[in-house]
Amino acid sequence: MTCNFPEWDGNLKTTLDAGELLLDESKYEVIITVRNSLQKSKVLDQKPKILNFLRKRLENSLVQLSIRLENTTENLRPYTPKDKFEFMAKKNPALRELKETLNLEVDF
Repeated sequence: MTCNFPEWDGNLKTTLDAGELLLDESKYEVIITVRNSLQKSKVLDQKPKILNFLRKRLENSLVQLSIRLENTTENLRPYTPKDKFEFMAKKNPALRELKETLNLEVDF
């Protein structure tokens, strides 16, 4: 879904652009599917603003908004230093040994 909301927060716009948009016409419900709990939280925080926009744009005060979390476990990218280390150590167990030998910390 591509949105043109210049007055909206950039992270919210990115989240909405990346999400999947479904419409359940029988319930007048717009369903936004997001990829992670952080995105879900961001959309929930702005739900009244989004809902107001949709109701005006669709000219329907009965429109409801639901946010669903995508169930995916494929190709998850590590973000924190610890996650990155664990990801690399699974591919190369010698990294764990090197970390212990040199007494290194992965959280910085």
